Amino acid sequence: MSRTDKVHALLTRMLVLLLVLFMLLIGLRFGTRFLLINHLGMDNTFTRLVMWDNHQLARPGLLQDNAQTSQNWWERYPFTVPTGQSTRLAGFLAWIDPLQDYIKRAWGKVANTVELYTNEHLMFRQYIAESANQYDKLIGWNLAGYTEYNNVVELGNGYLTTFSNWFDVRENAEAVADFKTYLDGRGIPLMFVQLPNKISRLQEGFNNFVDYYNNNANRLVQTMREKGVSVLDLRDNVEAQRLNHQALFFNTDHHWLPQTGLWAAGEISKTLNEHFGYQINLERFQPENYEYTLYEDYFLGSLGKKVTLARAKPDDFSLIHPKFPVDLRLRIPAINLDATGNFDIMYDTSVLKEKDYYHTDSYGAYLHTTQEMHALVQIDNNMIPPTGKRMLLIGDSFSYTILPFLSLGLDAVDFLDLRVFDGSLRGFLEEGDYDIVVLCYSSLFKVEYDSHTSMYDFR
Repeated sequence: MSRTDKVHALLTRMLVLLLVLFMLLIGLRFGTRFLLINHLGMDNTFTRLVMWDNHQLARPGLLQDNAQTSQNWWERYPFTVPTGQSTRLAGFLAWIDPLQDYIKRAWGKVANTVELYTNEHLMFRQYIAESANQYDKLIGWNLAGYTEYNNVVELGNGYLTTFSNWFDVRENAEAVADFKTYLDGRGIPLMFVQLPNKISRLQEGFNNFVDYYNNNANRLVQTMREKGVSVLDLRDNVEAQRLNHQALFFNTDHHWLPQTGLWAAGEISKTLNEHFGYQINLERFQPENYEYTLYEDYFLGSLGKKVTLARAKPDDFSLIHPKFPVDLRLRIPAINLDATGNFDIMYDTSVLKEKDYYHTDSYGAYLHTTQEMHALVQIDNNMIPPTGKRMLLIGDSFSYTILPFLSLGLDAVDFLDLRVFDGSLRGFLEEGDYDIVVLCYSSLFKVEYDSHTSMYDFR
């Protein structure tokens, strides 16, 4: 065997050993989390040692790993098998659809769990990712190809973003128009709020070249207005007020700042007063009427986590408190929360007790959304006399920093996230007494009616 062959054989053995090592580490971490922590409730030196670089995984019941098993498929899909010779085939066939659905769901759980533990929960992942990004920084790599719209790019001064592909918006506009027709029949007005993205409409060199967010939004807004939908395009407000567009957003996250959520609540309230007969006190949304608790260099957003601290500087993060008296009731059924008090009840401050850039989400302090999205949030303002009606805000995670402030000007408001709401929206509307529905979306989502998680499924 030549020296070259020996080197190749040695390298092959080392790579095989490395792969085996990674598989063992993945199995150790998954087994510890799934069996010892989740099912046996252990929290000891061994479990903490295995989860040494991700303390969240060492806590029982904190995370949904997709390793949790749901109830048996035959319990979820009950049926009575017919008796008699002529119906035996029908009884046998009755098993097929539930079985196929169970296999599909089970395989999805397995695939998601494997991906989770070979990616986000991989031991040493943080250091591997940081090394890779340090190398990219060293060679000056800051490109996102046309087919790589999930890649993170820096637009200067640490401002990170991703590019949006071109999207056919006609089906989305049609879904909103159909929903408006339904609401018109119930005497409920509809307003669509178009939110800005991290790239301004005025930013040359990106729009209609590598990023199509604003192009998509322009066509969506125009088409909805042609179909008679009332639209508040907050991009117009940003430009009319000559706001610094980039200063509205976190550098390392796709979300905007909580301060921008307060501003948006004021702009929405102003439109409700002008066009829908509301009498909201707009003074409640003036920045000087709030105190700001600043957490310096505390938040590494989703984009920053992708490029790691090797290429991103953490953002400052703020909790905002009204200076005026507040008495609210907050209900979040998903986490069994029913609290009454001042504005503090809007926050989950536990995520701000320690600085953990990779495994905590400071943005989730708003409306207790660190661990999961909520299908339903309900807020009653005890400082405003009740009218018997409620506003329904249907939105995404940008609404987490709109809803708390918007509630300060209303007597009652509900929030729905259709990505996790598993009921019928129209059935929900029939049970409540809503005086307006506001759609407030930051991005376009595909219209489809199979998964029941489409944000444009208004059935």
